[in-house]
Amino acid sequence: MFHKLSSLSKKIACLLLSTAALANFSAPSFAGNTRALTLQSQRYLAQSDFPKVLLAPEQQGIIAGNNNFALKLFGTLIDSNPSKNVVISPVCIVGALEMILNAANGETYKLLASTLGVLNHTLHTVNEIHSAQLKALLDTDLKVKLIIANAMFANREIYFKQTYLNTCKQYYNAKLKVTDFSRPDTIADMNDWISKTTDGKIVTICDQLDMHDIFVLMNATYFKGPWLTAFNTDKTMMADFHKQDGAIDKVPLMQRSGSFNHLSTQDFEAVSIPYAIRLPYDPNRLTMYVFLPNQNSNLTSFLKNLNSTQLDTWFHQFTPATGSVSLPKMDATSEFDLSDSLKKLGLTRIFDRNFPNFGEMCFINVPNCLGQTKHKVLLVIDEEGSPVKKGQSSESTTGGFNLVVDRPFFFAVRDNRTQTLLFVGAIYDPHGV
Repeated sequence: MFHKLSSLSKKIACLLLSTAALANFSAPSFAGNTRALTLQSQRYLAQSDFPKVLLAPEQQGIIAGNNNFALKLFGTLIDSNPSKNVVISPVCIVGALEMILNAANGETYKLLASTLGVLNHTLHTVNEIHSAQLKALLDTDLKVKLIIANAMFANREIYFKQTYLNTCKQYYNAKLKVTDFSRPDTIADMNDWISKTTDGKIVTICDQLDMHDIFVLMNATYFKGPWLTAFNTDKTMMADFHKQDGAIDKVPLMQRSGSFNHLSTQDFEAVSIPYAIRLPYDPNRLTMYVFLPNQNSNLTSFLKNLNSTQLDTWFHQFTPATGSVSLPKMDATSEFDLSDSLKKLGLTRIFDRNFPNFGEMCFINVPNCLGQTKHKVLLVIDEEGSPVKKGQSSESTTGGFNLVVDRPFFFAVRDNRTQTLLFVGAIYDPHGV
């Protein structure tokens, strides 16, 4: 059972470790998708609350605020890692930080809520809408496996408030495990949870603990599934990929032609590639948007002008078109400590043990603050989709656009019904780690 902490001379930290895996592996036939949440709130649960593009004002405001935060965070990582691959899962990071938000009060709460874009909403509403958002994602009968799960590893020396634990369980389905942070096998237990949640695709995220840390919050988003229409493996071939520094590398380019949602501007060309979905049938429900800057520009310039408002505007400008797409087949890992990026967004003080107030989490009489904030994403893009007979193209078309992604590009995986960003990424090198 929990015990009150008598005295500590070291900083007490709450560690936030989040992982996400995006894969196109061939998916088995599920008898309904994996559901990682059981939700209690009824106010926001009806599917009719989440039409394709029109959300209730509160829902739209909170989701828009979350997306805006995620794109700003993405931008700081881009600035800190020039010409490096950067892939994050906004839904993963936001969910973890909203659990931290539930632990905060006073100025700490205001600072974190403002950064997440939810200061003008009650915490109860934030929790309900987050739950409903995930309900809409996880209850859809997809041909994909989608897991959004949370775990809390608590130092057995700390007495946690039951109201906080109940909130995390009810709205975020966070499983609690009380453990001894001084034991070497505690780290193994944490990594084992990550590995099992992501089907072994991500096997490690935590490499060190301090026995005086009070709490490790782990979040995993795992997406595995086929395209609505497969890329024909017979058409995948090695081709030149022109890196931004002028170097040329050979990469496998997948090819498919047919009908797509497409957008072309003076700065870039983009295409929307849908994932498989069963019921309710909507071929454009869950899609990967690929943005390729024009040859007279580059990805760095494109990203400097990227923000959530502009991105949302572009999402609504795609129109049906016929053409062909050539996309790199890739397998890469993106891992970052988010601490510096969060500080750049104005959250410096929550990492300072002399300022934060996370009094809604536990009963302790010494300063506490946010510690490690690691985020790790596995990205896999391959041909898998609805079966195609060998030697035949999945679709055929004559004329139309021809989008060859043979240079650095940006992508976003979006649920168009809830406007949720599952993944966003900048790919400078398909072979990059």
